[in-house]
Amino acid sequence: MASPKRPPRTAPTIEQTASAVQATSRGARESKGGKAMNFNVDPEFFTEYKSFASMNNLSMKQLLENSFMEYKRNHS
Repeated sequence: MASPKRPPRTAPTIEQTASAVQATSRGARESKGGKAMNFNVDPEFFTEYKSFASMNNLSMKQLLENSFMEYKRNHS
């Protein structure tokens, strides 16, 4: 016995998809309104940097920002 045929597939209309789409104001790699900075460092430096941040109750981002402010203060 043959099974019933399925109806042909059609693309959804705009009205069908518009309710499911949510636009965001930030890019795919950005978070919390920030911009990603991607670079590689030596594994030993990373371990020391992360440990220092943790021991001083700072996030790695906070340590980077503080370090940059201090560097600008001393080299401007």
